[in-house]
Amino acid sequence: MKQYKKLLKSVLKNGTIKSPARAGMPATKSLFGGRMRFELKDGFPMLQLRPISWKGVVVELLWFLKGDTNIKYLDENGVDFMWHQDAYNYYCKINKKYPLLNFKAFCEEIKGNNLPFFCPKLELGYNIGDCGHQYGKLWRDFNGVDQIKELISGLKQNPESRRHILTALDPVHYDDMALFTCHNLVQFNCRKLTESQRRIFYNMNYCDNELIGFSEEEISRYCNDRNVPQYYLDCQFYQRSADLILGVPYNTASYALLTEILAKICNMIPGDLIHTFGDVHIYDNHLDAAKELMEREPKELPILNLDARFNKYDDLGCDKFFELLTPELFKLFNYTPHPKLKAETKLSTGLI
Repeated sequence: MKQYKKLLKSVLKNGTIKSPARAGMPATKSLFGGRMRFELKDGFPMLQLRPISWKGVVVELLWFLKGDTNIKYLDENGVDFMWHQDAYNYYCKINKKYPLLNFKAFCEEIKGNNLPFFCPKLELGYNIGDCGHQYGKLWRDFNGVDQIKELISGLKQNPESRRHILTALDPVHYDDMALFTCHNLVQFNCRKLTESQRRIFYNMNYCDNELIGFSEEEISRYCNDRNVPQYYLDCQFYQRSADLILGVPYNTASYALLTEILAKICNMIPGDLIHTFGDVHIYDNHLDAAKELMEREPKELPILNLDARFNKYDDLGCDKFFELLTPELFKLFNYTPHPKLKAETKLSTGLI
């Protein structure tokens, strides 16, 4: 993606050196403020400069949408490289009473290979593997408010509102989470299609040249009768802290996928994705990887296909619909990334 390379170049050229944010972490080259914009009609913005785990993108987002905060779901679906270290750190933080498992034993416990001294619950009703007030909890139960349900309802009932907001900022529980939320504010925008755009969309997706020669009034009536979308759905999200080499490609793909899902549910066309940054940074030990990425040429973007079952949202309702979603319903075609980086890219998150 040329947008990613442009941002990467800007951080390398204009970034300032910052001391490590936490003990044991490397220093960073950081830039405050930054932006990438993608038109989703051009393809799915999945980084091709190096391999990104499509399964990781899908499973993590489904984990959020289901309202789950225990990494067992990730583990059961073959994603053991994202949240395990953070979940372990959280376990160590709140475990004040029982002997600590080491990280390896903790991961074995998640997999179900129970050890003799396992205690299923610690203080505050903790279950081993929980991550506290993370995205799934905040999206689906923010002090009793199901933000995803309200968001979908708002998009359908009042599409041109400026209040289509999703937040993961909860100051009351800042100390009760495995990882302080990085991408924490999202706004969706519904942009009305012209009748000409609706005709083009109809011709491309239903029947070629069916509406040539029709008046705008006739096109509008014809499209309305066939439930042709009336809006583009745009998404802008803010990321307060962004690891450009490891995390950002996953974050961009995740919100692109969320936009595609919501557009499908609300009978809209995926529009623009705007990824806005606070502190966007490259870790010191990732600088060689960044230079390697700069030498690679962007490739054609892949294509996303969503299963037809996404048309069943109105029949099932929010809770049942997201509970039934499985990773197999999301297909990515023509994803042919460059080889893995030769430079070392691991951090405590485990992402590679």
